[in-house]
Amino acid sequence: LGLDEDQQEKLLDIANAQFDELEGLAAAAEGGDPAAISASAKRAMAIMSGRALDESLAEVLTPDQQERYAQFGNRQNESRAEARTLRQLATLQEDLMLSPQQRNDVYGILYEESIEEVEGGSDVGSMIEQFASQAGVTLDPSLQGMISSLADRGLEEMASGRELDGESVKEMAEDALNASINDQVDRLAPVLSEAQLELYRTQLEERLGNLGNMIPRGGETP
Repeated sequence: LGLDEDQQEKLLDIANAQFDELEGLAAAAEGGDPAAISASAKRAMAIMSGRALDESLAEVLTPDQQERYAQFGNRQNESRAEARTLRQLATLQEDLMLSPQQRNDVYGILYEESIEEVEGGSDVGSMIEQFASQAGVTLDPSLQGMISSLADRGLEEMASGRELDGESVKEMAEDALNASINDQVDRLAPVLSEAQLELYRTQLEERLGNLGNMIPRGGETP
């Protein structure tokens, strides 16, 4: 972006201030109030995902720099969405033996969904992608979406003041799991045969069900 020295210093000051804020967020939630914990967690994820710094760029960049940065972000989102789509498509192609026409149709559906998730995704999803990338791990997009959905829902429940115990977390996870499976099957229903849809649902239940089994029930130790 061709930042001058003054802009660089301002960005470093903003970043350092956010890191200092991050260190203080844990203390702010020590009282145990669910709403305070939720607010602290959301702010911490906004900082760690980089969204908080992105939002502060408007204070530093010129209009021309902002336009170039937005164009770069769009290209980056398209690249991430395509990579995510191709990973999903490769798995479906192997498992369901898609015809050439089905492959094209499925790619279109998955890409449209991926670009929406990348552009409007949660801070939880961004953090999961960052950590996985740093660890050299490739995540199943359906599993990643499930984890993000569950975490976001948990934070919303806590924000309302509700205390989450093992049983309520298990129930919430099962609801999110079933909703995620139904959504993923329904989106491909216009393209896949009945046999393919049945197989796809079974595979999703097995793959995502393992995540639900890892969540403790009431009285169990996490």
